Amino acid sequence: MASSIGSLAIVAGLGAALVVALVFSEKLRAKLYPPEKFWPYFARRVLSPAEQLLYGRLVEALPEHMVLAQLPLAKVIAVKRQPYAETWANRIAHRTLDFVVCRPDSTVVAAIQLEDPGRRDPLPRQADRFIDNALAAAGIALLRWNAAALPSEAEIRRLIAPGPVGAPARAREDLRAARSRR
Repeated sequence: MASSIGSLAIVAGLGAALVVALVFSEKLRAKLYPPEKFWPYFARRVLSPAEQLLYGRLVEALPEHMVLAQLPLAKVIAVKRQPYAETWANRIAHRTLDFVVCRPDSTVVAAIQLEDPGRRDPLPRQADRFIDNALAAAGIALLRWNAAALPSEAEIRRLIAPGPVGAPARAREDLRAARSRR
């Protein structure tokens, strides 16, 4: 019995020493390597120059709407409960939309993607088609605009006019026309 008490005291003493060592090493590490000096992160702009310009136009053209930038696709659409729902959710998990226009109650009116006119890589085009199809399945209009030829505020108002939930009148026609060209 005395030996088990002695063993227990040794284990408790080692445990306490380990806790003290860990606390001391964390404090020492924080002094030697403060995060603000040694971590490899830096602040950057969220929007490109073209996105900044379009954001300003969207806000001016649609003052009664919320304009959200760089929104994850998974915040805009969800996967129905079904077999393989997790697989479908993973497909949208890391994709973003350049802009989402919502009514004040956060109902989505339209999603907007800026197109880089110089892009020729086929992989992003496949991702574009996936986003097109996912939003169409959810009943959300998607507008794709050339970053080098952004619409005016008047054009934005015309394209994103109040209409049925998730389908501005002109955007729905544009979506049908795009599908018929495929």
